[in-house]
Amino acid sequence: MTAPPRAPGERHGATNHAFVQDVFRVWARSYDTAMWQWTIFRPAYRALLRSVASRAVRPAEVLDLSCGTGEFTRMLAAEATSARVVGLDLSADMVRRARDKGLRVVQGDALALPFGDALFDLVTSCYAMHYYQDLHRAFGEVRRVLRPGGRFAFVNIDAGLLDVGPLRFALARFVTGQRLHLRGTREVEVALTRGGFEIVRRDMLHPFAGVWVAVVRESVP
Repeated sequence: MTAPPRAPGERHGATNHAFVQDVFRVWARSYDTAMWQWTIFRPAYRALLRSVASRAVRPAEVLDLSCGTGEFTRMLAAEATSARVVGLDLSADMVRRARDKGLRVVQGDALALPFGDALFDLVTSCYAMHYYQDLHRAFGEVRRVLRPGGRFAFVNIDAGLLDVGPLRFALARFVTGQRLHLRGTREVEVALTRGGFEIVRRDMLHPFAGVWVAVVRESVP
């Protein structure tokens, strides 16, 4: 399933590798026990899982993109028992934590996926797009590895909802410090459409948290 490794230093305009490695080297130690895991991540995981499980077609090959320590990957594998589920993350430390849970996880870049074409029925991602410098490239890679008619289901932070009132200044400082790329709903929708996807469902998890779930499928002529 995995393509030959890319040449050292071949980044394809990807997320800042050194930054991600440094940040998640520290976060990996407490990632599964941190407060946000229970207050933010797990409710989103459950909503995303419900959204995926509600579709009639059961996937056989699943990729969990930017899977971190593999918590959602684990939930996916437990739900889709007949599917082969693999996770991918850029951080070596997060990948190591996920593998310690017995999960199949590959270290790699979401903007240059180390997989061949048309391998997966379903690609998922949770709270990761703000780390992607090039959203169009990320969606292009997802489409490339999906089989015709495959689905892409993800959770994303809506920058437009967060950028209001007293949050604006704090958010600007946080984004600058963390090198994030927050996008509004419209920007994500346009990128999906241009990338050849059709949005079939979107749900707000919490109007104040500015988080939304979208389930999309590749447009098939």
